[in-house]
Amino acid sequence: MLLASNRRLGFFQPFAFLDAWSLIFFGAGLILLLEADVRVLLPAYRRNVTGRVILALVFLGLGLAGMIGWHLVWPLVLIGIGVIIILGTLSVKRQNVK
Repeated sequence: MLLASNRRLGFFQPFAFLDAWSLIFFGAGLILLLEADVRVLLPAYRRNVTGRVILALVFLGLGLAGMIGWHLVWPLVLIGIGVIIILGTLSVKRQNVK
């Protein structure tokens, strides 16, 4: 992506609105979300994933901000982080009750 945009290759024109760093952050966020899913679903790798999910949401927000605008993305990122924190707190309380 970086090389193609620097060389101004013709086949890259339909994706000219995409910034290389936006794609890098978006991809990193997707990878972190995939890792969190694996850690939740597979008992052998199960650990606390709250921090990874929050970092993934921040990376996804940074990636999407370059694509569609920060004014649309930041409220969604804040809501997502709040939901993750609330669900994590409820999960810990439920485990302590058992």
